[in-house]
Amino acid sequence: MTTYKIAAIPGDGIGTDVTEAALEVATAACTGAALEISQFPWSCEYYLETGRMMPEDGIAQLRGFDSIYLGAVGWPEKVPDAVSLHGLLLPIRKEFVQYANIRPHRLLPGVQGPLKSAFLQAHTTNLTPHPAPCCAYSGPMLCFSVVAFSNHINMKKAIIAVTKSA
Repeated sequence: MTTYKIAAIPGDGIGTDVTEAALEVATAACTGAALEISQFPWSCEYYLETGRMMPEDGIAQLRGFDSIYLGAVGWPEKVPDAVSLHGLLLPIRKEFVQYANIRPHRLLPGVQGPLKSAFLQAHTTNLTPHPAPCCAYSGPMLCFSVVAFSNHINMKKAIIAVTKSA
């Protein structure tokens, strides 16, 4: 039997409850394979105790896993969002190239996916690159502004990947 190693980072608030329930369901639904789940306490609570969102070798610790289950992270009343974003979420997303949250789905026959709409198709072709400091995903990359939605997306590839998967 195949065993999949899952790193679970429940995060904060409702993230801990949702993660517990989601992993329970995943374990029960997993047939023909086993899940080996390792919990990591990295969260805003962890930050308040240690001064870091995750240990210095946190990314290295995650490399040996087949998958990372990342719960809701953030507790703005106690820790600024920029701390949790730049201390945990972005390092994980950047290192493991998780720039788009694409979930598996299946549409019923005859149902058009929302990302396949003519409006989105027409407006995601007009991307304007500008320097990264304008958006949360800052770094050596460029951001792309989709004028129709007035928001920023880290990479043109993300829009294309999401659109194709719809």
